[in-house]
Amino acid sequence: NVRYIMYQLIEDAQSLAEMQKALNAIDKIMDLYAARTDDLEYSDEFYSDENGKLVKGQRVFSASDFGTIAHAAVHSLIMDSKLVVPEQIDSLITPAQSKTLAQNALVLAGLFLKTELGKRARKAALSGWLKSEYEFITRVPRSMGKGFQVGGVIDLIFEDENEVVVIDFKTDKDTNPGKHTPQMSSYYRAAKDIRKKEVRVWLYFLRSGKALDVTEEAARADAEFRASSVSLDEVF
Repeated sequence: NVRYIMYQLIEDAQSLAEMQKALNAIDKIMDLYAARTDDLEYSDEFYSDENGKLVKGQRVFSASDFGTIAHAAVHSLIMDSKLVVPEQIDSLITPAQSKTLAQNALVLAGLFLKTELGKRARKAALSGWLKSEYEFITRVPRSMGKGFQVGGVIDLIFEDENEVVVIDFKTDKDTNPGKHTPQMSSYYRAAKDIRKKEVRVWLYFLRSGKALDVTEEAARADAEFRASSVSLDEVF
């Protein structure tokens, strides 16, 4: 029973030891692919055949692909639905690897749901407004130079009685938030424009269970950019 297995994994993820067990299983598969390509994120040099062998000709399964599975796992638990690995990703790995990655993504997602942010997201899904993989386009006005449109996809956004909450999930081992500031400032601007409410912006690192409130940095970057005359290319 898939649903039973899903919830059993969540109940089992009670400790850092269980979290590390899940990460070790994920890393074992990721290392298989990383060892065969110099650029894990963007390689199109190899793909996995039906026997799990890397064959030159198409892109290899990447860390960003696992990120997509992890985001889907969070959504499935929040919405009480079955986790389905996207077909374009599933075709890059073996069935056994797909099952392992999906199960352990559910472990990490289950740990998120135990946090205060996760509980708020679940509550918003039941009685408020919540979207995952939320596509947006918003216009950024400028005090100097021309304004422009910016678009993107927010991993998770929800609204409760107090504010709009934006969460961007990261599967990085590096938890330095600074490199994500431009991205998070665009999410901050979009959320304010779309929902017309106070916004808080968070980074959530699935590997460590660490949540960082980066609202102040995102708001400052947004204000500084709108007041500047630099080009979009210079910033992003």
